Amino acid sequence: MKADTVRVLRALVTQGLEALPADWTLVRLENPVARRAETHLLGAVDGYDAIVERFAQALQLDKPVLLWVRSPGGDVLGLSEAASNMALLRVTYSAPVYAVVHADASDAARQLAETVADRLLLRGERHVRRSRSGQVCVMEPVEEEEDDGRPRTA
Repeated sequence: MKADTVRVLRALVTQGLEALPADWTLVRLENPVARRAETHLLGAVDGYDAIVERFAQALQLDKPVLLWVRSPGGDVLGLSEAASNMALLRVTYSAPVYAVVHADASDAARQLAETVADRLLLRGERHVRRSRSGQVCVMEPVEEEEDDGRPRTA
């Protein structure tokens, strides 16, 4: 992985979307997920169908894709099909895919990101956590850098 990409990913983890480069494509997974997208009086539910479509559109641009995952989870019905479709798209297109997963994101959206991301990073204070479903998830911590760009030594 290029040093510039590593710097961008670290900045996204620490600073948020303000650090997203203009030449990257953003795909958000922030609402609860279900088989089909719906809008309710109390908010929106993101559908696996809509997520797969947004992912396909992002890959077609042939720019790095960032999955920004902050979904509280949702239905598992449709998850396997969506993950398979996204994996097929991932093989079809050559754009690199990265995911930043918030510490409070739950399993359904996180599993989609794990299926297709070249690199997955956790944004939050915990690098090892027990997810809401009881599954243990260990994600790669981000190394801090010295001012000169070298990794900080312990």
